[in-house]
Amino acid sequence: MNPPFSASPNISNRNSEATARHVNAALQRLVPGGRLVTLTANWFSPQNPDWQQAFTKIQETAQVVLSVGVNGKVYSKHGTQMDTRITVIDKVPADSSDIPCIHQTLELGEILHLIEQLPQRSLWHHSTGTALVPLKKGEIELFLAPLFKGLGGSSLIRTVLSPHLTFNFYSG
Repeated sequence: MNPPFSASPNISNRNSEATARHVNAALQRLVPGGRLVTLTANWFSPQNPDWQQAFTKIQETAQVVLSVGVNGKVYSKHGTQMDTRITVIDKVPADSSDIPCIHQTLELGEILHLIEQLPQRSLWHHSTGTALVPLKKGEIELFLAPLFKGLGGSSLIRTVLSPHLTFNFYSG
């Protein structure tokens, strides 16, 4: 998810709480055992004293498994060099109050290496007690294909960051 850094719909002034509010709203909607990956401004960090309370609140219902700054140089061809931050949050009980946070910004290759070290997402259970089984490669596309029929084409663009983080985008 990419929440607004400091702006919200229908609010004319800058809103310094916009990022935290969007992240909390997403966590409330996330299924137990789900994983939320955020791309925020680099200042939304567990090590920033202004946001430590927000991250403490997150740890009450979920566990931050990684927070790392992204060097803004990767965006230079898009006309900006703003440092950003990737934060990975699993909606499972936190096993500690410690939050793994890398304060400095890293290059993409270094971040990929860290992402590859993440534990796989936890499986969650329906209220009936039935465990969900992760889908195998290609199964999710077969499941979702009927939903995208009639949208002017359905070419799949896949970005695989690691076995733990795969993003699928459909374009037509």
